[in-house]
Amino acid sequence: MKASWLEDHPDVVRLLAPCEDQLQQLLELCEGIEGAGFSLPEALEGKNCCHSLRCLIANMQVWGAVGNPRAEGSDFALLTLGQEIPRSYLEIDQFLSKDDVSAHYVSASRMEELMKTLHPESLAQYHRQLARMRVTVVWREFRRRQSLLQGALGNLQVPPGDLAQQDLDRLVRTVLLHLDEIGSFVALLASFFKSVDLASSVDDSLVGHEARPVIDRSQAGYAMHVDCGHNGPLDEVDLRQLELHLRVANFGRLAV
Repeated sequence: MKASWLEDHPDVVRLLAPCEDQLQQLLELCEGIEGAGFSLPEALEGKNCCHSLRCLIANMQVWGAVGNPRAEGSDFALLTLGQEIPRSYLEIDQFLSKDDVSAHYVSASRMEELMKTLHPESLAQYHRQLARMRVTVVWREFRRRQSLLQGALGNLQVPPGDLAQQDLDRLVRTVLLHLDEIGSFVALLASFFKSVDLASSVDDSLVGHEARPVIDRSQAGYAMHVDCGHNGPLDEVDLRQLELHLRVANFGRLAV
């Protein structure tokens, strides 16, 4: 069933209108799977999808995900389900935060201490764990929304006297088939990070476990995620990160 079939059967396609919002929201979930700011939908837009997917998964393993995990309705809120978030995560979250969402978690004096003691490896571990958390969240939420959409699609009917029910059934089966493919891919990623990419796994939570494999930063380096725009200046948070990396690298200091 190609685009030409859809163009030749517009009346059948329009029968999916009641499920359009559900389908759109389901597909938008895939934007939550990203590594170093490179998302799954972006990986599938290029001509060489296999290479792009390999790069995406490599980014997730080596440099992790970006974003604000403490915002209202965020991945953290969905994932933890009442579990206690490690204090170190909250501190790093505020260290990287560009708003006041996390301002009450860490005192000003503690922030000054973090400026002097935090190591790039801690930031790298935080981003890598965030990538794994997002995959788990997307997998759980995708299954839930897919089940609801499947029920809604199954209830679609053509108008009385219309002979296009077979066409509608065929279209619904095709949509569900493609959604199963996406769901299987997300489930595979979630299973990989849970059973292979973690040092240990006691339960469904990825919080507190060490991400694997151990990355040789002398080869891979660190990724400093910035949000300055094209040719724009670095903001206070970006400069804070840069200062951390320069401090640990002893940049500009004479060797003793």
